[in-house]
Amino acid sequence: MLLSVVMLTLAADHAAAYRFTAVNEDGDTIYYNTLSDKTCEVTYGHSVTWYEDSLVYCGTINIPEVVVYNDTAYTVTRIGKSAFYHCAQLKKVSIPSTVTAIRGNAFAYCYQLTDIGELPEGLDSIFYDAFCYTPIETFKIPANLSYIHGSALFRCSELKSITVAEENKNFVVRDNVLFSKDLETLVLYPYSLTDEKYTVPATVKKIGVDAFAGNRLKDITMTNVDTISEEAFRASELLEYIELPNTVTYLGSTCFAWCYSLKEIKLSESLKYIGNFAFGSDSLLTSITIPASVEYISYYAFRYCSSLEAINVNSGNEYYSDNGEAVLYTKNEEYLVLYPPAKQDKTYSVASNCKTIGTSSFRYANSLESVILPEGLDSIGRWAFMNCSSIKQLDLPASLSYFADGSVFYKCASLATVTLPESNTNYVVDNNVIFSKDKTTLVAYAPNNSLTSYEIPESVDTILWEAFFWPQNLKKVTIPASVNSIDGYAFSCDSAHMIDTIICKISEPIEISGSVFYSDLYDYVLCDHAILVVPDGAKEKYKAAKTWKIFKNIVEESEVTGINEINADNTPATENDKIYDLQGRRLDMIPENGMYIKGGKKYLSN
Repeated sequence: MLLSVVMLTLAADHAAAYRFTAVNEDGDTIYYNTLSDKTCEVTYGHSVTWYEDSLVYCGTINIPEVVVYNDTAYTVTRIGKSAFYHCAQLKKVSIPSTVTAIRGNAFAYCYQLTDIGELPEGLDSIFYDAFCYTPIETFKIPANLSYIHGSALFRCSELKSITVAEENKNFVVRDNVLFSKDLETLVLYPYSLTDEKYTVPATVKKIGVDAFAGNRLKDITMTNVDTISEEAFRASELLEYIELPNTVTYLGSTCFAWCYSLKEIKLSESLKYIGNFAFGSDSLLTSITIPASVEYISYYAFRYCSSLEAINVNSGNEYYSDNGEAVLYTKNEEYLVLYPPAKQDKTYSVASNCKTIGTSSFRYANSLESVILPEGLDSIGRWAFMNCSSIKQLDLPASLSYFADGSVFYKCASLATVTLPESNTNYVVDNNVIFSKDKTTLVAYAPNNSLTSYEIPESVDTILWEAFFWPQNLKKVTIPASVNSIDGYAFSCDSAHMIDTIICKISEPIEISGSVFYSDLYDYVLCDHAILVVPDGAKEKYKAAKTWKIFKNIVEESEVTGINEINADNTPATENDKIYDLQGRRLDMIPENGMYIKGGKKYLSN
């Protein structure tokens, strides 16, 4: 049906998701993007954010087959990504026969959407989370559908039945569970099923992507499965135990992530591959045994497994070892993969022949107070000691040739001392700050360094990623004119320990990313709080410069005296505070702008 257009509008805001709008026969405005010179997709006309209940599409929406824009007829062939996302007032939608694809999140979080009608016979693909969290009660796979993502019906709690058109050659349903036609792939196990136990049919060789995502099962049995795809069991929050049959060779990324009740898992004796985040956030998992067959384990396989105390490796494994201490290494022990975060030892000596501390190797090892690194260690990867909150001192070896950046010490709140032999040819440590040997690159600042004021040496050209992440005592830092590169999160503070004053000696603002001054709150709290002191004549430039301009307090050197005595005041004045201007006159309240004195110290108003 050709829509008789009542209104057409070219979107003036280029940040919007749509190219034009049209009013359907019911008087509802629908937003579109062109896909080709003859086709288009339905899209959204609002800012897609997780927290808003959009009123763009409400009640019943009938999508036409064809719309006209600039005298050209466009066939509607797709429901675009997030097109109806979070439309909390949407209750019914009619999808035209011309649509061949429903993209990711298309109807996600439409909490009142109960009626989606008959899906088009020509529909070919339904992507991730397409109908997640909607209260639809029935879902019929149309005749020509060839692909549906396992999360398409994620957390559809009211779903009572899934059916498949007889003509469909790709899918079949058994007991409301969706399989490939040959019954070799389990595609989707609905969240609405309330059984505690499920036995996967013996015909199934593959558990599809997100197939069991968010299910309510406590026990799952399978016999002939060889592949468990990415995210297959993610968010299965009631799952307590699972045993993988010896036929399984592949365990995909994020497979058991957010399985908060999972206490025990027995891996297949044929398993070869364990993917990224495979066991992410499995909070009750205390130990795991790696079979002899495993050839690859991703460095994030056990990320956020906060209760993991031991990783044991079958002695017959040719690729990995537990070093006899339940710590995961490569077989030759030259690469430390993971130290179990819940292991209770206070001190740990890294294997004597270890060459590399891998990415996130000691992540969340809160009990460790001391890690002894061997001479011969060559490399320390990013986030290696992330959240190791009890380590107070780290002695780096003379052999070290690669230290990633400040992320190595991410949130190491107690780390005050870093040492390094002078014989190291790659790095130098000065005042518990790590530099490249020639001091042109500032690599990392010990988070609990006792210094309250720090002047970066004038030799420094580059400040690396997270170099000053979470400094516990630092209140004032000076950036020299020599610096021309500052990486992301370089000056990221937590809300309890913020830098008061940043004295920047750079006359022309250098381009930096928006994350340089991020706080742990993921906003610009540091920029709201701290004083940015810039060279005379540069204030307006900084006020206009990307990222720098978000500082609320930008002053020039000549505007202040005694810079080393100036603090940023984030403590509200009380009736007992005695506040004065710079001429010594008593004030009734903190001035909105300018300098004032409180408690014998100078402050700059926010």
